[in-house]
Amino acid sequence: MHSLHELINKRSFDVLIQVAEQHGLSEEYLTKDLSFTHADLLQHQGYVTWDEFAIYCQRLEDLLGGPEASLEIGQVFLTTPVYGPLLQFGGLFTSSKWLYHIALRWFGPMMNPAIKNSDFKEINAQTIQFTLSSPAHLTDSPAVFRIIASLFRYAPTLLGIQPSVVSLQIYPHQAIYTLQMPPSLTLPARLKRALHSVWSGQSILNELTEQHQTLLQNFETLQQSERNFRMLINNSPDGIIIFTPQKILFANPAMVQFLDAQKPENLIGKPIEHICQKPRSLALWEDPLTVQTRHSDSLPFFKRNGDIVWAETNTFRAHFNGEKACVSITRDITERQRVLARAVEMDRMISMGILAAGIGHEIRNPLSYLQANLSYIQNAIQGLHAQIQNASIPEKSRNEWQIELAEIEAATTSSLDGTQRLIEISQDVHSFSRDSESTLELVFIKDVITAAINIARHEIRHRATIITELSTIPAVHANATQLSQIVLNLLINAAQSIPMGNVDENQITIRTFHDEHHAFIEIHDTGCGIPADLLEHIFDPFFTTKPPGEGTGLGLAISKNLIEKLNGTLTITSGCNEGTRALISLPLPLPSD
Repeated sequence: MHSLHELINKRSFDVLIQVAEQHGLSEEYLTKDLSFTHADLLQHQGYVTWDEFAIYCQRLEDLLGGPEASLEIGQVFLTTPVYGPLLQFGGLFTSSKWLYHIALRWFGPMMNPAIKNSDFKEINAQTIQFTLSSPAHLTDSPAVFRIIASLFRYAPTLLGIQPSVVSLQIYPHQAIYTLQMPPSLTLPARLKRALHSVWSGQSILNELTEQHQTLLQNFETLQQSERNFRMLINNSPDGIIIFTPQKILFANPAMVQFLDAQKPENLIGKPIEHICQKPRSLALWEDPLTVQTRHSDSLPFFKRNGDIVWAETNTFRAHFNGEKACVSITRDITERQRVLARAVEMDRMISMGILAAGIGHEIRNPLSYLQANLSYIQNAIQGLHAQIQNASIPEKSRNEWQIELAEIEAATTSSLDGTQRLIEISQDVHSFSRDSESTLELVFIKDVITAAINIARHEIRHRATIITELSTIPAVHANATQLSQIVLNLLINAAQSIPMGNVDENQITIRTFHDEHHAFIEIHDTGCGIPADLLEHIFDPFFTTKPPGEGTGLGLAISKNLIEKLNGTLTITSGCNEGTRALISLPLPLPSD
Protein backbone atom coordinates (compact mmCIF):
# COMPACT_ATOMS: atom_id res chain seq x y z
CA MET A 1 0.00 0.00 0.00
CA HIS A 2 1.14 3.54 -0.76
CA SER A 3 0.60 6.46 1.59
CA LEU A 4 -1.24 9.53 0.32
CA HIS A 5 2.08 11.38 0.18
CA GLU A 6 3.32 8.99 -2.51
CA LEU A 7 0.27 9.42 -4.82
CA ILE A 8 -0.79 11.77 -7.62
CA ASN A 9 -4.36 12.87 -8.35
CA LYS A 10 -5.58 11.65 -11.75
CA ARG A 11 -6.64 15.22 -12.61
CA SER A 12 -2.93 16.07 -12.81
CA PHE A 13 -2.87 14.26 -16.16
CA ASP A 14 -5.50 16.49 -17.88
CA VAL A 15 -3.01 18.89 -19.43
CA LEU A 16 -0.53 16.08 -20.22
CA ILE A 17 -3.18 14.02 -22.03
CA GLN A 18 -4.22 17.03 -24.10
CA VAL A 19 -0.57 17.61 -25.05
CA ALA A 20 -0.29 13.97 -26.13
CA GLU A 21 -3.46 14.22 -28.23
CA GLN A 22 -2.44 17.52 -29.86
CA HIS A 23 0.94 16.07 -30.89
CA GLY A 24 -0.43 12.65 -31.90
CA LEU A 25 1.76 10.80 -29.41
CA SER A 26 1.32 7.06 -28.91
CA GLU A 27 -0.89 6.25 -25.92
CA GLU A 28 0.37 2.64 -26.05
CA TYR A 29 3.93 3.84 -25.51
CA LEU A 30 2.99 6.37 -22.80
CA THR A 31 0.98 3.85 -20.74
CA LYS A 32 2.90 0.65 -21.56
CA ASP A 33 3.16 -1.59 -18.46
CA LEU A 34 1.38 1.07 -16.35
CA SER A 35 -1.84 0.40 -14.45
CA PHE A 36 -4.01 2.90 -16.34
CA THR A 37 -5.12 4.15 -19.75
CA HIS A 38 -6.05 7.69 -20.78
CA ALA A 39 -9.70 6.73 -20.42
CA ASP A 40 -9.04 5.68 -16.81
CA LEU A 41 -7.29 8.97 -16.05
CA LEU A 42 -10.02 11.13 -17.55
CA GLN A 43 -12.56 9.63 -15.16
CA HIS A 44 -10.84 11.79 -12.48
CA GLN A 45 -11.52 9.31 -9.68
CA GLY A 46 -8.63 8.25 -7.50
CA TYR A 47 -4.86 8.45 -7.57
CA VAL A 48 -1.87 6.83 -9.27
CA THR A 49 1.54 6.14 -7.75
CA TRP A 50 4.35 8.65 -7.93
CA ASP A 51 6.54 6.17 -9.84
CA GLU A 52 3.94 5.77 -12.61
CA PHE A 53 3.46 9.55 -12.79
CA ALA A 54 7.23 10.04 -13.07
CA ILE A 55 7.56 7.38 -15.80
CA TYR A 56 4.67 8.88 -17.78
CA CYS A 57 6.17 12.40 -17.62
CA GLN A 58 9.60 11.15 -18.72
CA ARG A 59 8.10 9.28 -21.70
CA LEU A 60 6.05 12.34 -22.66
CA GLU A 61 9.18 14.50 -22.63
CA ASP A 62 11.08 11.94 -24.72
CA LEU A 63 8.34 11.78 -27.36
CA LEU A 64 8.06 15.58 -27.52
CA GLY A 65 11.78 15.87 -28.27
CA GLY A 66 13.53 16.46 -24.95
CA PRO A 67 13.77 18.99 -22.09
CA GLU A 68 13.32 22.11 -24.22
CA ALA A 69 10.05 20.79 -25.64
CA SER A 70 8.65 19.91 -22.20
CA LEU A 71 9.17 23.51 -21.06
CA GLU A 72 6.48 24.55 -23.56
CA ILE A 73 3.77 22.20 -22.27
CA GLY A 74 2.16 24.96 -20.18
CA GLN A 75 0.86 26.67 -23.33
CA VAL A 76 -1.95 24.10 -23.31
CA PHE A 77 -3.51 26.16 -20.48
CA LEU A 78 -4.80 28.44 -23.23
CA THR A 79 -6.81 25.69 -24.94
CA THR A 80 -7.78 23.37 -22.09
CA PRO A 81 -11.58 23.49 -21.58
CA VAL A 82 -11.19 22.74 -17.85
CA TYR A 83 -9.40 26.05 -17.29
CA GLY A 84 -11.11 28.06 -20.02
CA PRO A 85 -13.57 29.93 -17.76
CA LEU A 86 -10.66 31.32 -15.75
CA LEU A 87 -9.60 33.25 -18.84
CA GLN A 88 -12.83 35.25 -18.57
CA PHE A 89 -13.09 35.83 -14.84
CA GLY A 90 -9.83 34.88 -13.05
CA GLY A 91 -8.15 38.21 -13.69
CA LEU A 92 -11.07 40.11 -12.09
CA PHE A 93 -10.34 38.82 -8.61
CA THR A 94 -6.65 38.03 -8.22
CA SER A 95 -3.12 39.01 -9.22
CA SER A 96 -0.40 36.76 -10.60
CA LYS A 97 1.35 36.72 -7.18
CA TRP A 98 -1.79 35.46 -5.47
CA LEU A 99 -2.26 32.93 -8.26
CA TYR A 100 1.10 31.38 -7.36
CA HIS A 101 0.25 31.50 -3.67
CA ILE A 102 -2.95 29.56 -4.36
CA ALA A 103 -1.12 27.04 -6.56
CA LEU A 104 1.62 26.38 -4.00
CA ARG A 105 -0.44 26.46 -0.79
CA TRP A 106 -3.66 24.83 -1.86
CA PHE A 107 -4.03 23.58 -5.46
CA GLY A 108 -0.58 21.93 -5.75
CA PRO A 109 -0.73 19.86 -2.52
CA MET A 110 -4.25 18.71 -3.41
CA MET A 111 -3.27 17.53 -6.91
CA ASN A 112 0.25 16.31 -6.16
CA PRO A 113 0.56 15.19 -2.52
CA ALA A 114 3.93 13.57 -3.24
CA ILE A 115 5.53 16.91 -4.21
CA LYS A 116 6.56 19.07 -1.24
CA ASN A 117 7.25 22.81 -1.47
CA SER A 118 9.48 24.78 0.89
CA ASP A 119 11.71 27.88 1.23
CA PHE A 120 9.07 30.15 -0.26
CA LYS A 121 10.27 33.75 -0.30
CA GLU A 122 9.67 37.00 -2.16
CA ILE A 123 12.82 38.41 -3.71
CA ASN A 124 11.01 41.61 -4.72
CA ALA A 125 7.53 42.76 -5.73
CA GLN A 126 7.67 40.80 -9.01
CA THR A 127 9.99 37.89 -8.11
CA ILE A 128 9.45 34.85 -5.90
CA GLN A 129 11.58 31.79 -5.19
CA PHE A 130 10.68 28.38 -3.77
CA THR A 131 11.82 24.74 -3.72
CA LEU A 132 9.91 21.61 -4.79
CA SER A 133 10.96 18.11 -3.68
CA SER A 134 9.91 14.59 -4.70
CA PRO A 135 10.04 11.48 -2.46
CA ALA A 136 13.71 10.57 -2.04
CA HIS A 137 13.04 6.82 -1.93
CA LEU A 138 11.02 6.78 -5.16
CA THR A 139 11.85 7.31 -8.85
CA ASP A 140 13.68 10.56 -9.62
CA SER A 141 12.25 12.30 -12.70
CA PRO A 142 13.67 15.70 -13.79
CA ALA A 143 10.95 15.74 -16.46
CA VAL A 144 8.34 16.26 -13.73
CA PHE A 145 10.11 19.40 -12.48
CA ARG A 146 10.47 20.77 -16.03
CA ILE A 147 6.78 20.19 -16.80
CA ILE A 148 5.82 21.98 -13.55
CA ALA A 149 8.11 24.85 -14.58
CA SER A 150 6.21 25.13 -17.87
CA LEU A 151 2.90 25.33 -15.94
CA PHE A 152 4.28 28.08 -13.69
CA ARG A 153 5.57 29.91 -16.75
CA TYR A 154 2.23 30.05 -18.54
CA ALA A 155 -0.10 30.25 -15.51
CA PRO A 156 -0.48 34.07 -15.81
CA THR A 157 -2.08 33.61 -19.23
CA LEU A 158 -5.16 32.47 -17.27
CA LEU A 159 -5.37 36.05 -16.03
CA GLY A 160 -5.02 37.55 -19.48
CA ILE A 161 -1.41 38.72 -19.00
CA GLN A 162 2.00 37.70 -20.34
CA PRO A 163 3.80 34.48 -19.18
CA SER A 164 6.32 34.60 -16.35
CA VAL A 165 10.06 34.15 -16.74
CA VAL A 166 11.10 30.96 -14.92
CA SER A 167 14.65 30.02 -13.91
CA LEU A 168 15.13 26.39 -12.89
CA GLN A 169 17.89 24.56 -11.05
CA ILE A 170 17.41 20.79 -10.86
CA TYR A 171 19.08 18.46 -8.36
CA PRO A 172 18.33 14.82 -7.44
CA HIS A 173 14.73 14.76 -6.16
CA GLN A 174 14.69 18.58 -5.91
CA ALA A 175 14.27 21.73 -8.02
CA ILE A 176 14.66 25.45 -7.14
CA TYR A 177 12.36 27.83 -9.04
CA THR A 178 12.80 31.57 -9.50
CA LEU A 179 9.76 33.31 -11.08
CA GLN A 180 9.74 36.83 -12.48
CA MET A 181 6.06 37.69 -12.75
CA PRO A 182 4.59 40.17 -15.25
CA PRO A 183 2.68 43.18 -13.85
CA SER A 184 -0.93 42.41 -12.92
CA LEU A 185 -3.84 44.26 -14.53
CA THR A 186 -4.67 47.62 -12.96
CA LEU A 187 -7.98 48.09 -11.15
CA PRO A 188 -9.49 50.14 -14.05
CA ALA A 189 -8.44 47.40 -16.45
CA ARG A 190 -10.14 44.81 -14.26
CA LEU A 191 -13.33 46.90 -14.07
CA LYS A 192 -13.26 47.33 -17.83
CA ARG A 193 -13.02 43.56 -18.24
CA ALA A 194 -15.88 43.09 -15.77
CA LEU A 195 -18.12 45.53 -17.73
CA HIS A 196 -17.13 43.85 -20.98
CA SER A 197 -18.09 40.49 -19.46
CA VAL A 198 -21.52 41.84 -18.45
CA TRP A 199 -22.12 43.45 -21.84
CA SER A 200 -21.02 40.30 -23.64
CA GLY A 201 -22.95 37.99 -21.31
CA GLN A 202 -25.92 37.72 -23.66
CA SER A 203 -23.68 36.88 -26.60
CA ILE A 204 -21.88 34.28 -24.49
CA LEU A 205 -25.24 32.79 -23.50
CA ASN A 206 -26.30 32.69 -27.14
CA GLU A 207 -23.02 31.09 -28.06
CA LEU A 208 -23.44 28.50 -25.33
CA THR A 209 -26.97 27.77 -26.59
CA GLU A 210 -25.65 27.29 -30.11
CA GLN A 211 -22.89 25.05 -28.78
CA HIS A 212 -25.50 23.03 -26.89
CA GLN A 213 -27.53 22.53 -30.05
CA THR A 214 -24.39 21.56 -31.93
CA LEU A 215 -23.52 19.05 -29.24
CA LEU A 216 -27.00 17.54 -29.46
CA GLN A 217 -26.69 17.25 -33.24
CA ASN A 218 -23.22 15.73 -32.91
CA PHE A 219 -24.54 13.26 -30.33
CA GLU A 220 -27.37 12.21 -32.63
CA THR A 221 -24.89 11.90 -35.52
CA LEU A 222 -22.62 9.81 -33.30
CA GLN A 223 -25.51 7.54 -32.33
CA GLN A 224 -26.46 7.11 -35.99
CA SER A 225 -22.83 6.38 -36.88
CA GLU A 226 -22.71 3.78 -34.13
CA ARG A 227 -25.88 2.15 -35.43
CA ASN A 228 -24.48 2.14 -38.96
CA PHE A 229 -21.20 0.73 -37.70
CA ARG A 230 -22.93 -2.08 -35.82
CA MET A 231 -25.07 -2.85 -38.87
CA LEU A 232 -21.92 -3.00 -40.99
CA ILE A 233 -20.15 -5.30 -38.51
CA ASN A 234 -23.13 -7.58 -38.05
CA ASN A 235 -23.76 -7.88 -41.79
CA SER A 236 -20.13 -8.23 -42.83
CA PRO A 237 -19.49 -11.42 -44.84
CA ASP A 238 -16.10 -11.66 -43.11
CA GLY A 239 -15.79 -12.96 -39.58
CA ILE A 240 -14.72 -10.40 -36.95
CA ILE A 241 -13.49 -11.20 -33.45
CA ILE A 242 -12.17 -8.93 -30.72
CA PHE A 243 -10.02 -10.55 -28.04
CA THR A 244 -7.50 -9.96 -25.27
CA PRO A 245 -4.78 -12.38 -24.12
CA GLN A 246 -7.29 -13.81 -21.65
CA LYS A 247 -10.56 -14.08 -23.57
CA ILE A 248 -12.71 -13.31 -26.60
CA LEU A 249 -14.73 -10.10 -26.14
CA PHE A 250 -16.85 -10.00 -29.32
CA ALA A 251 -17.74 -12.16 -32.32
CA ASN A 252 -19.97 -11.07 -35.21
CA PRO A 253 -22.53 -13.41 -36.85
CA ALA A 254 -20.20 -14.30 -39.74
CA MET A 255 -17.58 -15.52 -37.26
CA VAL A 256 -20.22 -17.52 -35.38
CA GLN A 257 -21.31 -19.14 -38.64
CA PHE A 258 -17.70 -19.77 -39.77
CA LEU A 259 -16.99 -21.72 -36.57
CA ASP A 260 -20.46 -23.27 -36.42
CA ALA A 261 -20.76 -21.90 -32.87
CA GLN A 262 -24.57 -21.36 -33.16
CA LYS A 263 -24.50 -18.17 -31.02
CA PRO A 264 -21.91 -15.55 -29.90
CA GLU A 265 -22.22 -16.63 -26.25
CA ASN A 266 -20.49 -19.90 -27.16
CA LEU A 267 -17.38 -17.90 -28.11
CA ILE A 268 -17.36 -14.82 -25.85
CA GLY A 269 -15.38 -15.35 -22.68
CA LYS A 270 -13.41 -18.29 -24.10
CA PRO A 271 -9.62 -18.04 -24.58
CA ILE A 272 -8.46 -17.45 -28.14
CA GLU A 273 -6.76 -20.89 -28.04
CA HIS A 274 -10.28 -22.33 -27.93
CA ILE A 275 -10.85 -21.42 -31.59
CA CYS A 276 -7.39 -20.83 -33.13
CA GLN A 277 -4.78 -23.56 -33.52
CA LYS A 278 -1.92 -21.02 -33.79
CA PRO A 279 -2.84 -18.06 -31.54
CA ARG A 280 0.72 -16.69 -31.66
CA SER A 281 0.31 -16.18 -35.40
CA LEU A 282 -2.99 -14.34 -34.86
CA ALA A 283 -2.33 -12.01 -31.90
CA LEU A 284 0.10 -9.10 -31.50
CA TRP A 285 0.85 -9.41 -27.78
CA GLU A 286 4.47 -10.52 -28.18
CA ASP A 287 5.26 -7.98 -30.92
CA PRO A 288 6.75 -4.50 -30.30
CA LEU A 289 4.22 -1.69 -30.00
CA THR A 290 5.46 -0.35 -33.33
CA VAL A 291 3.88 -3.39 -35.01
CA GLN A 292 0.25 -2.35 -35.38
CA THR A 293 -1.06 -4.96 -37.84
CA ARG A 294 -0.44 -8.56 -38.82
CA HIS A 295 -1.56 -10.48 -41.92
CA SER A 296 -1.68 -14.23 -42.38
CA ASP A 297 -2.54 -15.96 -45.63
CA SER A 298 -3.83 -19.08 -43.90
CA LEU A 299 -4.46 -19.97 -40.26
CA PRO A 300 -6.25 -23.06 -38.91
CA PHE A 301 -9.32 -22.54 -36.71
CA PHE A 302 -11.43 -25.04 -34.76
CA LYS A 303 -15.14 -25.47 -35.43
CA ARG A 304 -17.40 -26.36 -32.54
CA ASN A 305 -17.21 -30.06 -33.40
CA GLY A 306 -13.38 -29.99 -33.57
CA ASP A 307 -13.05 -29.92 -37.37
CA ILE A 308 -10.36 -27.62 -38.77
CA VAL A 309 -11.26 -24.76 -41.10
CA TRP A 310 -8.89 -22.22 -42.65
CA ALA A 311 -9.02 -18.43 -42.74
CA GLU A 312 -7.05 -15.52 -44.13
CA THR A 313 -6.67 -12.97 -41.31
CA ASN A 314 -5.84 -9.30 -40.75
CA THR A 315 -5.28 -8.32 -37.11
CA PHE A 316 -4.75 -4.84 -35.62
CA ARG A 317 -4.60 -3.25 -32.17
CA ALA A 318 -7.60 -1.40 -30.68
CA HIS A 319 -9.39 -0.49 -27.47
CA PHE A 320 -12.69 -2.19 -26.74
CA ASN A 321 -14.81 -1.24 -23.71
CA GLY A 322 -11.77 0.33 -22.08
CA GLU A 323 -9.50 -2.73 -22.62
CA LYS A 324 -6.47 -3.10 -24.87
CA ALA A 325 -7.45 -5.71 -27.43
CA CYS A 326 -6.83 -7.15 -30.87
CA VAL A 327 -9.37 -7.04 -33.68
CA SER A 328 -9.07 -9.80 -36.28
CA ILE A 329 -10.94 -9.84 -39.59
CA THR A 330 -11.12 -13.38 -40.98
CA ARG A 331 -12.08 -14.67 -44.41
CA ASP A 332 -13.00 -18.32 -44.94
CA ILE A 333 -10.51 -19.94 -47.33
CA THR A 334 -11.26 -23.57 -46.47
CA GLU A 335 -12.39 -24.36 -50.00
CA ARG A 336 -9.38 -22.51 -51.40
CA GLN A 337 -7.14 -24.74 -49.28
CA ARG A 338 -8.85 -27.83 -50.67
CA VAL A 339 -8.34 -26.56 -54.23
CA LEU A 340 -4.72 -25.76 -53.42
CA ALA A 341 -4.19 -29.25 -52.02
CA ARG A 342 -5.54 -30.71 -55.24
CA ALA A 343 -3.32 -28.36 -57.23
CA VAL A 344 -0.30 -29.53 -55.23
CA GLU A 345 -1.10 -33.12 -56.10
CA MET A 346 -1.65 -32.19 -59.74
CA ASP A 347 1.63 -30.29 -59.91
CA ARG A 348 3.51 -33.21 -58.39
CA MET A 349 1.98 -35.63 -60.89
CA ILE A 350 2.90 -33.28 -63.75
CA SER A 351 6.42 -33.03 -62.38
CA MET A 352 6.57 -36.82 -62.22
CA GLY A 353 5.47 -36.95 -65.85
CA ILE A 354 8.24 -34.54 -66.86
CA LEU A 355 10.72 -36.66 -64.94
CA ALA A 356 9.46 -39.99 -66.28
CA ALA A 357 11.59 -40.02 -69.44
CA GLY A 358 14.75 -39.12 -67.59
CA ILE A 359 14.10 -41.61 -64.83
CA GLY A 360 13.51 -44.29 -67.46
CA HIS A 361 16.90 -43.40 -68.97
CA GLU A 362 18.50 -43.53 -65.52
CA ILE A 363 17.06 -47.00 -64.93
CA ARG A 364 17.93 -48.31 -68.41
CA ASN A 365 21.64 -47.52 -68.02
CA PRO A 366 22.23 -49.63 -64.88
CA LEU A 367 19.90 -52.30 -66.27
CA SER A 368 21.94 -52.58 -69.48
CA TYR A 369 25.26 -53.16 -67.82
CA LEU A 370 23.60 -55.34 -65.19
CA GLN A 371 22.22 -57.50 -68.00
CA ALA A 372 25.56 -57.64 -69.85
CA ASN A 373 27.48 -58.53 -66.72
CA LEU A 374 25.04 -61.20 -65.76
CA SER A 375 25.27 -62.67 -69.28
CA TYR A 376 29.03 -62.68 -69.02
CA ILE A 377 28.86 -64.43 -65.66
CA GLN A 378 26.49 -67.00 -67.08
CA ASN A 379 28.73 -67.71 -70.12
CA ALA A 380 31.86 -67.80 -67.96
CA ILE A 381 30.34 -70.27 -65.58
CA GLN A 382 29.18 -72.45 -68.48
CA GLY A 383 32.67 -72.34 -69.98
CA LEU A 384 34.31 -73.32 -66.73
CA HIS A 385 31.84 -76.13 -66.32
CA ALA A 386 32.60 -77.45 -69.81
CA GLN A 387 36.31 -77.31 -69.22
CA ILE A 388 36.00 -79.18 -65.97
CA GLN A 389 33.90 -81.85 -67.62
CA ASN A 390 36.23 -82.20 -70.61
CA ALA A 391 39.13 -84.28 -69.33
CA SER A 392 41.01 -83.93 -72.65
CA ILE A 393 41.67 -80.21 -72.01
CA PRO A 394 44.78 -79.55 -69.89
CA GLU A 395 44.20 -78.16 -66.43
CA LYS A 396 44.73 -74.40 -66.20
CA SER A 397 47.36 -73.00 -64.00
CA ARG A 398 46.39 -71.51 -60.62
CA ASN A 399 47.08 -67.97 -61.84
CA GLU A 400 44.85 -68.34 -64.84
CA TRP A 401 42.03 -69.57 -62.63
CA GLN A 402 42.54 -66.62 -60.24
CA ILE A 403 42.42 -64.13 -63.10
CA GLU A 404 39.22 -65.65 -64.40
CA LEU A 405 37.58 -65.67 -60.98
CA ALA A 406 38.66 -62.04 -60.38
CA GLU A 407 36.95 -60.99 -63.59
CA ILE A 408 33.82 -62.84 -62.52
CA GLU A 409 33.98 -61.14 -59.10
CA ALA A 410 34.38 -57.67 -60.70
CA ALA A 411 31.41 -58.31 -62.95
CA THR A 412 29.38 -59.42 -59.98
CA THR A 413 30.34 -56.29 -58.01
CA SER A 414 29.39 -54.06 -60.93
CA SER A 415 26.06 -55.82 -61.13
CA LEU A 416 25.44 -55.25 -57.45
CA ASP A 417 26.29 -51.54 -57.85
CA GLY A 418 23.81 -51.24 -60.66
CA THR A 419 21.19 -52.99 -58.60
CA GLN A 420 21.82 -50.63 -55.66
CA ARG A 421 21.47 -47.65 -57.99
CA LEU A 422 18.08 -48.96 -59.13
CA ILE A 423 16.99 -49.34 -55.52
CA GLU A 424 18.01 -45.74 -54.67
CA ILE A 425 16.19 -44.32 -57.67
CA SER A 426 13.11 -46.34 -56.80
CA GLN A 427 13.21 -45.12 -53.16
CA ASP A 428 13.61 -41.46 -54.18
CA VAL A 429 10.75 -41.65 -56.66
CA HIS A 430 8.56 -43.39 -54.10
CA SER A 431 9.34 -40.75 -51.49
CA PHE A 432 8.51 -37.95 -53.89
CA SER A 433 5.31 -39.47 -55.25
CA ARG A 434 3.69 -40.65 -52.02
CA ASP A 435 0.61 -38.85 -50.65
CA SER A 436 1.35 -35.34 -49.34
CA GLU A 437 0.05 -35.49 -45.82
CA SER A 438 -0.20 -32.34 -43.72
CA THR A 439 1.56 -34.04 -40.81
CA LEU A 440 4.74 -32.24 -39.78
CA GLU A 441 7.79 -34.06 -38.55
CA LEU A 442 11.44 -33.34 -37.83
CA VAL A 443 13.14 -33.38 -41.22
CA PHE A 444 16.87 -33.18 -41.98
CA ILE A 445 17.35 -30.76 -44.86
CA LYS A 446 20.43 -32.59 -46.16
CA ASP A 447 18.38 -35.76 -46.76
CA VAL A 448 15.71 -33.80 -48.61
CA ILE A 449 18.27 -32.13 -50.89
CA THR A 450 20.10 -35.40 -51.61
CA ALA A 451 16.84 -37.10 -52.67
CA ALA A 452 15.86 -34.13 -54.88
CA ILE A 453 19.29 -34.10 -56.58
CA ASN A 454 19.05 -37.85 -57.29
CA ILE A 455 15.72 -37.38 -59.05
CA ALA A 456 16.66 -34.17 -60.93
CA ARG A 457 20.13 -35.34 -61.96
CA HIS A 458 19.01 -36.35 -65.46
CA GLU A 459 17.66 -32.80 -66.07
CA ILE A 460 20.92 -31.24 -64.88
CA ARG A 461 23.71 -33.56 -66.07
CA HIS A 462 23.79 -32.25 -69.69
CA ARG A 463 23.37 -28.58 -68.66
CA ALA A 464 25.46 -27.78 -65.60
CA THR A 465 27.68 -29.04 -62.82
CA ILE A 466 26.03 -29.52 -59.43
CA ILE A 467 27.97 -27.95 -56.55
CA THR A 468 26.80 -28.73 -53.02
CA GLU A 469 27.84 -26.86 -49.87
CA LEU A 470 25.71 -28.56 -47.23
CA SER A 471 26.51 -27.56 -43.67
CA THR A 472 25.23 -29.36 -40.59
CA ILE A 473 21.81 -27.91 -39.70
CA PRO A 474 19.34 -28.92 -36.96
CA ALA A 475 16.21 -30.67 -38.14
CA VAL A 476 13.20 -28.47 -38.98
CA HIS A 477 9.47 -29.05 -38.58
CA ALA A 478 8.24 -29.79 -42.10
CA ASN A 479 6.56 -32.32 -44.35
CA ALA A 480 9.38 -34.26 -46.03
CA THR A 481 7.40 -34.92 -49.22
CA GLN A 482 6.37 -31.30 -49.66
CA LEU A 483 9.85 -29.97 -48.91
CA SER A 484 11.33 -32.43 -51.43
CA GLN A 485 8.83 -31.21 -54.01
CA ILE A 486 9.81 -27.56 -53.38
CA VAL A 487 13.56 -28.23 -53.72
CA LEU A 488 12.95 -30.39 -56.81
CA ASN A 489 10.86 -27.64 -58.46
CA LEU A 490 13.62 -25.10 -57.87
CA LEU A 491 16.30 -27.49 -59.21
CA ILE A 492 14.28 -28.20 -62.37
CA ASN A 493 13.67 -24.46 -62.86
CA ALA A 494 17.40 -23.82 -62.49
CA ALA A 495 18.28 -26.60 -64.95
CA GLN A 496 15.76 -25.48 -67.56
CA SER A 497 17.15 -21.92 -67.48
CA ILE A 498 20.50 -23.27 -68.77
CA PRO A 499 20.85 -24.47 -72.40
CA MET A 500 22.18 -27.97 -72.97
CA GLY A 501 25.74 -28.59 -74.02
CA ASN A 502 27.86 -26.26 -71.84
CA VAL A 503 28.20 -28.35 -68.70
CA ASP A 504 31.68 -27.09 -67.77
CA GLU A 505 30.67 -23.42 -68.08
CA ASN A 506 27.54 -23.54 -65.91
CA GLN A 507 26.87 -24.43 -62.31
CA ILE A 508 23.92 -24.98 -60.04
CA THR A 509 25.06 -24.38 -56.47
CA ILE A 510 23.06 -25.67 -53.52
CA ARG A 511 24.10 -24.24 -50.17
CA THR A 512 22.66 -24.62 -46.67
CA PHE A 513 23.37 -22.53 -43.58
CA HIS A 514 21.57 -21.32 -40.47
CA ASP A 515 21.51 -18.63 -37.80
CA GLU A 516 20.07 -18.65 -34.29
CA HIS A 517 16.43 -18.87 -35.39
CA HIS A 518 16.29 -19.98 -39.05
CA ALA A 519 17.63 -22.58 -41.46
CA PHE A 520 18.34 -21.54 -45.06
CA ILE A 521 18.49 -23.34 -48.41
CA GLU A 522 20.05 -21.35 -51.27
CA ILE A 523 19.91 -22.52 -54.89
CA HIS A 524 21.88 -20.38 -57.33
CA ASP A 525 22.25 -20.99 -61.06
CA THR A 526 24.19 -19.38 -63.90
CA GLY A 527 21.24 -19.52 -66.28
CA CYS A 528 19.58 -16.89 -68.43
CA GLY A 529 17.85 -15.19 -65.50
CA ILE A 530 14.42 -13.54 -65.32
CA PRO A 531 13.68 -10.06 -66.75
CA ALA A 532 12.69 -7.43 -64.16
CA ASP A 533 9.21 -6.93 -65.67
CA LEU A 534 8.46 -10.65 -65.28
CA LEU A 535 10.08 -11.17 -61.87
CA GLU A 536 7.14 -9.63 -59.99
CA HIS A 537 4.74 -12.18 -61.54
CA ILE A 538 6.68 -15.41 -60.96
CA PHE A 539 4.55 -16.37 -57.93
CA ASP A 540 1.26 -15.77 -59.76
CA PRO A 541 -0.60 -19.07 -60.36
CA PHE A 542 -0.35 -20.34 -63.97
CA PHE A 543 2.26 -17.73 -64.93
CA THR A 544 5.19 -19.34 -66.73
CA THR A 545 7.92 -18.38 -69.18
CA LYS A 546 8.58 -21.99 -70.20
CA PRO A 547 7.51 -23.46 -73.55
CA PRO A 548 4.31 -25.54 -73.64
CA GLY A 549 4.83 -28.95 -72.11
CA GLU A 550 7.66 -27.86 -69.80
CA GLY A 551 5.69 -26.12 -67.05
CA THR A 552 2.25 -25.40 -65.62
CA GLY A 553 2.97 -22.08 -63.87
CA LEU A 554 1.99 -23.62 -60.54
CA GLY A 555 5.37 -24.75 -59.20
CA LEU A 556 6.56 -21.48 -57.63
CA ALA A 557 3.08 -20.44 -56.48
CA ILE A 558 2.59 -23.76 -54.69
CA SER A 559 6.12 -23.78 -53.29
CA LYS A 560 5.70 -20.29 -51.83
CA ASN A 561 2.38 -21.22 -50.24
CA LEU A 562 3.78 -24.43 -48.71
CA ILE A 563 6.81 -22.57 -47.29
CA GLU A 564 4.61 -19.86 -45.76
CA LYS A 565 2.41 -22.52 -44.12
CA LEU A 566 5.60 -23.54 -42.30
CA ASN A 567 6.05 -19.87 -41.21
CA GLY A 568 8.97 -19.61 -43.63
CA THR A 569 9.75 -17.48 -46.68
CA LEU A 570 10.73 -18.06 -50.30
CA THR A 571 12.43 -15.22 -52.18
CA ILE A 572 13.70 -15.13 -55.76
CA THR A 573 16.25 -12.62 -57.06
CA SER A 574 17.32 -12.54 -60.69
CA GLY A 575 18.19 -10.45 -63.71
CA CYS A 576 18.72 -10.94 -67.43
CA ASN A 577 21.90 -13.00 -68.03
CA GLU A 578 22.70 -12.79 -64.31
CA GLY A 579 21.37 -16.14 -63.18
CA THR A 580 18.75 -16.71 -60.50
CA ARG A 581 19.02 -17.08 -56.73
CA ALA A 582 16.28 -18.81 -54.72
CA LEU A 583 16.44 -18.57 -50.93
CA ILE A 584 14.25 -20.65 -48.60
CA SER A 585 14.07 -19.67 -44.93
CA LEU A 586 12.53 -22.05 -42.37
CA PRO A 587 12.17 -21.45 -38.61
CA LEU A 588 14.20 -23.71 -36.36
CA PRO A 589 12.23 -25.48 -33.61
CA LEU A 590 12.12 -23.69 -30.27
CA PRO A 591 13.99 -25.41 -27.43
CA SER A 592 10.66 -26.45 -25.91
CA ASP A 593 9.38 -28.01 -29.17
